[in-house]
Amino acid sequence: MKKLKVGDTVSLNDHGLRQIYLTPIGCDVLIDTNSSGEELCTVTGYHAWASLHNKDDHRVFVDVVYKGTTTPNARLLNEVKPAF
Repeated sequence: MKKLKVGDTVSLNDHGLRQIYLTPIGCDVLIDTNSSGEELCTVTGYHAWASLHNKDDHRVFVDVVYKGTTTPNARLLNEVKPAF
C-alpha cells in the first residue's frame, strides 16, 4: 500500500468505488464538534473500517488535528467540509 504524504490526492475510484476525491493531507477543513460549533482542523490522514451492517461496505474516516494544537480527532468523510 502506498504511503500518503502532504499534498497527495487520492481517488477512491482507483479502487473500484464511486469517484470521490479526498482532501489532500495537510489541508485545512472544518468539522462540527456539536459542543463548540465548527472547528478548524488540518487533515493528517485517512483510515477505513468495515461497515457495522454490511461486510462489503466500508466507512472512510478523515484523521485531523485541531489547528494550532496536537490534539487528534477523526470524523466520517461526510462530516468534513473544506475550509475556504
